[in-house]
Amino acid sequence: MTDETSEARLTRAKAAMAAGNAQEAFSALRPLLAFPAPEETLAGAFALFVDVSRAFAGADFAETIQRAASGADPQALYDAGYALYEQRLFDVGATYLAKANALAPGQQAILSELAACLEQEMRFGEAVLFLQHSGLADRDPHLRYLLGFHLLMQGDADEAAALLPALQSQAAGNESLVFMANALAGMIDRRALVREATSLDARDLTGWHAVLHGGLLLHESPHGHDSPMHGRYAYLGDSHGLVREGIETLSLVLDALALRPPRILALPDRGSDILGRALAKHLDLPRVNFADHSEEPGLIVAYDLDRIGDAALLGLLHQHRPAQLLFSHASAWVDPFPYAPDATTLLYQHLAAPWEPQMVGPGERSDPDDSPAEEIAARILEASATDRSARASDDVVRIAEALQDQLSLRRTAGRRVHFRKGGPVPSNYFR
Repeated sequence: MTDETSEARLTRAKAAMAAGNAQEAFSALRPLLAFPAPEETLAGAFALFVDVSRAFAGADFAETIQRAASGADPQALYDAGYALYEQRLFDVGATYLAKANALAPGQQAILSELAACLEQEMRFGEAVLFLQHSGLADRDPHLRYLLGFHLLMQGDADEAAALLPALQSQAAGNESLVFMANALAGMIDRRALVREATSLDARDLTGWHAVLHGGLLLHESPHGHDSPMHGRYAYLGDSHGLVREGIETLSLVLDALALRPPRILALPDRGSDILGRALAKHLDLPRVNFADHSEEPGLIVAYDLDRIGDAALLGLLHQHRPAQLLFSHASAWVDPFPYAPDATTLLYQHLAAPWEPQMVGPGERSDPDDSPAEEIAARILEASATDRSARASDDVVRIAEALQDQLSLRRTAGRRVHFRKGGPVPSNYFR
């Protein structure tokens, strides 16, 4: 963001809208609407956003934004915030909901939706402040859960744990609340198990990944590790060597935990097919199609769950089954897949697979590698490491051993854990 003043930015947004360029107008306007929005231009930004929203999302959405434009009606502001959440404009939604909360404090619905927007923005500290200031978490179990969750997500696990007994008592008999209480309890239990094996500080991405998901992160990016990425990738041109490193570290974990899958359960997309062939060769295991053996023990291999695209198949993978392990080499973290794999090599925001076109210069991309899957799998196993993890594989094994039965690799039933966005380890990302 430049040194441009809020007033100058609003003037530029108005000029763009008058010229019929809604995209440019929104680009200029969004920083004036994003939480925490500058108060001095908020009224003008609310008014202009009506026209911008009409251009982007149509009359019905614009009408919702119009009703909230005065900034004086809590219900209208709540409705706009809810609609903005549905449009995935979480930063803007948080501003409308914070305004609603200021006008009508102590409303459970407003606070819940505000906390949801702030969660998506990974602003866990602000969510904690709103929830604590309301005082409602003492008697409202849903808000008590949200407070505990956001405390944990900013690293205050002891404070979150202190909220759990009352939450579990309040949740009794309510299926939804029991689910939330169990999810929070699972994270707190995993933290207690793993804290002796790793630092769990604001740089321990692998440790906190295990706490939040019960799963293993096998690789931390060495690029910007100290600051600002702390182990995550923003843009990654993936490599054969990096894929091989994931395979090798996964093998170490399986050996350490005495987990010996009898077969590779192959998924149908090209990336998963390539990776499944490489793993079958590396582990000396037979490879069969998951679709034909979906109830059998084995290692399910995905290159990236987001790239599979088969809703029915992904629905099957959501459930743990006896002696089935789910490995996904790559996992998005800014917009994560709904559930977490048992193990993943790396976390990315934007990614090109080794066989996909990759950036080789300014505005220039390589050709895709259309070689047969078996040939690319062989290249993976022959590759040298090019981007070694900033975290030693021994650390990953030690965390896995500390979790033991709490590790999702050991689970035999139930749904996989929801993939949490962000956590106590911060990172830059592209909006």
